[in-house]
Amino acid sequence: MSPLRDAVRIRGRHPGPQPHLSPTFQDFAKEIHILSTAGTLEVLNTDHVSAPHTGGWTKAPPELVERFLAATEDLPGTTRRPMFGFPAVFANGYMFSGLHQDRWVVRLTDADLAELAAQGGRPFEPMPGRPMSGYLALPADIASDPAAARPWVERALANVLAMSPKPGR
Repeated sequence: MSPLRDAVRIRGRHPGPQPHLSPTFQDFAKEIHILSTAGTLEVLNTDHVSAPHTGGWTKAPPELVERFLAATEDLPGTTRRPMFGFPAVFANGYMFSGLHQDRWVVRLTDADLAELAAQGGRPFEPMPGRPMSGYLALPADIASDPAAARPWVERALANVLAMSPKPGR
């Protein structure tokens, strides 16, 4: 563990070392202090660092949220909660469908992924260059119609229900 990582302290938060935080973690309401090699407390220069987990993301359009909520209502054995700060639905402890910015994503089997890709589904990369395997973003024509999206959501639900439940859920 690097000395910088051990030296991170955020005023008003946890009093001790925070090994779970990256040295580049930035809380815009708080300053980040480091213990210098000379033993003095200094403010870390974080001008080049973006906010954690936002990646410059924009909110999902309200009309997309409405369509998502309409297509995912009344699904048995599911729960809704945010993922990446966006609406999502879960079953068996796994997210099977959710929104990310202006995209609607679903988690599918390999066969369903190939079928959706042939219809214009795009890989889901919440951060550029880091695709989430098993997920595709619905094409715009499907995402614009809750009735057209519902069969894909149901396939995604069937996919995660066929998996073993996530431990601790």
